[in-house]
Amino acid sequence: MRATLIYPGIGRYGFNAFGNVPDPEANFIHHGLASISAYAKEQGHEIDLIDLRRLQGWEQFAKAISVRSPGCFGITSMSVDYGVVQRCVAEIKRIDPRSVVILGGVHATVALEDVRRNEQIDYIVVGEGEIVFSDLLNRLQRGEECARVLQATPPDLDNLPWVDRELFDYNGELHTPWMRGLEIPNVSIIAGRGCPYRCRFCQPAERLVFGNRIRLRRPDDIIAEL
Repeated sequence: MRATLIYPGIGRYGFNAFGNVPDPEANFIHHGLASISAYAKEQGHEIDLIDLRRLQGWEQFAKAISVRSPGCFGITSMSVDYGVVQRCVAEIKRIDPRSVVILGGVHATVALEDVRRNEQIDYIVVGEGEIVFSDLLNRLQRGEECARVLQATPPDLDNLPWVDRELFDYNGELHTPWMRGLEIPNVSIIAGRGCPYRCRFCQPAERLVFGNRIRLRRPDDIIAEL
């Protein structure tokens, strides 16, 4: 099945930030979407991306949706991006009400009731979405009925494929230092999920998404990806 992932992270810098703003937030690879894409492709699905950071504005977004409609659209959302996400959902449904909208990410997990109120969102993924998203695509392809809210089971990280780095424009991350003084080119890699600390900046949201324990990848798998 063909599906389009949408990265809505323009809350801080707006449209056209990719490659034009020297900040990781404007250029990084979103590992969540890249992992979902990698797993879905491994299962035989066709995945592409609309990255709002690379668009000029809502008119260009509407054109990108139009050429893919009716389609299946998977959107990630942090709480800070949810206003942008709701605009994306409204545009998708305005262009073709037959399109399917799947929402996941942190906001869907920590503020489920808020997301439920938007009736234009067809399916909501709670938790880590790689397996659930791909399974949902399989069921939609077969024409099966699906629950609106889908609770994910944390995956075994060693059984997931490496993230789909080709989904995003890799040049943005390569040439944007993650911190002052860091030499370029550089890349980011996820070695595990979960955190032992209780910083108010992340908790309790982080544990609602990743659970109460730390899960680490095998060192040899990390080295092989590098």
